Amino acid sequence: VQALPSARTAITVGLSAQYEWIGSWATVAGFSETTPPEPLQQLMAPSRSVYDTRLAGRFPDGSRYSSHGVYVNAMRRMSLRLTLEPSIRWSRYRARVPFGGDLASLDARYHDLTFGVGAAYRLRGGRRLVGSLSRGFRAPNIDDLAVDGAWDNGVDVPNPKIRPEYVWQLETGVFTPVWTVPVHVTTFVAFYQDLIQRVWLDNGLDGMPNTLDDRFQFGNVSEALTWGVEVQASHAVRYTNGDVLDLRAEGSFLWGASQDEMHMPLRRIPPAQLDLQARFQREAVGRFRGRVWLVAPQRRLSG
Repeated sequence: VQALPSARTAITVGLSAQYEWIGSWATVAGFSETTPPEPLQQLMAPSRSVYDTRLAGRFPDGSRYSSHGVYVNAMRRMSLRLTLEPSIRWSRYRARVPFGGDLASLDARYHDLTFGVGAAYRLRGGRRLVGSLSRGFRAPNIDDLAVDGAWDNGVDVPNPKIRPEYVWQLETGVFTPVWTVPVHVTTFVAFYQDLIQRVWLDNGLDGMPNTLDDRFQFGNVSEALTWGVEVQASHAVRYTNGDVLDLRAEGSFLWGASQDEMHMPLRRIPPAQLDLQARFQREAVGRFRGRVWLVAPQRRLSG
């Protein structure tokens, strides 16, 4: 959220539309050799032919996915210090998947109304408080619904009965200069309902646990909670000869787990990150950039 400079109200209205057609298949090509009958083997050499076999891909071939939405966003300067930013969006999704075999073709529709409100309050000394409360919605995509095949540490199978996920998120932050360095600290907490995650299904054909034959599918976790802290700082040093040195640092800590009796960590959430960047510019020479990005091990990568 940013404070409006002069106008008291700004309103943005937008439309979005997207259509996807998915072609997914695998092709196996090679040579086959045919040996002549035994009486002719001395007179005729073996014949070779090229074969080209088309196999099923990771998703049902010809799957389609479309999304449409309309949104309204407003910024209202309530006073010289306070700015509000409410927003609302209606979204509609449609997934059409020709499964074939034992699964009937899927034609599913998902829609929901989401909204949020943000606020920024100016303090003295260049400081600013920001905050927001929002409700989110994510419809299942083709990967969630129809993935089929070996992946990660097992075999993924489709789940056409998966439901959309919903989230409430609260975010607060403060922008304050520390000496001459602007620092931005943000914290957030998000509560999910029906969170879409990859979950274990059974031991697969071999009947043994923890093997590459284990079966998984994307399903809904009843409830989950994530929270995190992010710190950003940047500083520019300008020399008398015109050279400029820009320094930027960004660090974050994230945590997430299901809210059932197992408290399973959520997949692919890096718990800690540190990003350091530097850029040096000299007009007669050019620009030089450097970056160091450190990421801590994830508590749960997959499975």
